[in-house]
Amino acid sequence: MLGLFSACGIGKRKHHTIAITSVDEAVLEIKIERDKLRMYERRLVEVYNREDQAARELLKRGEKDRAKLALQRKVYQKKLMEQANGMIDNLNEMVNSMDMAEMQREFAQVMATGKKTLDSILSQCNVEDVERLMEETQESLAYADEVADLLSGTLSTEDFADCDDELDAIAAELAMEDAEKITPAPVTAKESVESVQVKPIEKTAAPVEPTEVEKEAVEESEESESEEELAFAV
Repeated sequence: MLGLFSACGIGKRKHHTIAITSVDEAVLEIKIERDKLRMYERRLVEVYNREDQAARELLKRGEKDRAKLALQRKVYQKKLMEQANGMIDNLNEMVNSMDMAEMQREFAQVMATGKKTLDSILSQCNVEDVERLMEETQESLAYADEVADLLSGTLSTEDFADCDDELDAIAAELAMEDAEKITPAPVTAKESVESVQVKPIEKTAAPVEPTEVEKEAVEESEESESEEELAFAV
């Protein structure tokens, strides 16, 4: 019976081989690079948010120059994120492209022009660099100078002006927070009335008239004192 099924070809599995074309390989490579960019971008967002916190903390410590440097790094990182988004959009368009030659050509072009962007993103994806900028050591000061030199050739005059405006806004916000801590809260009408203490009126006892017996005793005492004085005088 088994032989009959075998002879009829029943029970045999057919193995299909999927041919991987050069198009598939190219699409896979594009997707890998796109996913890398997305991962780097998420890490860069984390650093970007920490830069803002660092600027506030440095400004509270009175280190205005380094606070400004943190804001300048934040502007630079924002530019890198915008470039990364543009590269991701281009890679997504390539994945949907049906023209193999065009896809390969554009991919090579994007990766060639985007290599510098990728290197820049990777150099900014370390949160520890933010903490390093906040340290009060000679090494930290040297690192701050290094960052300032890098940004001076990267940011525009408008970028630096925007950083100054943001720094002034943060300083004003912090000053307002300090003022609110010092200034007491306004007293409401209800609280004002409740705080007034009304002293109860003390009742004084009315004078009590002496009785007739007490009056006679006083008179007798006075007469006795007068007689004693006369006798003493004689």
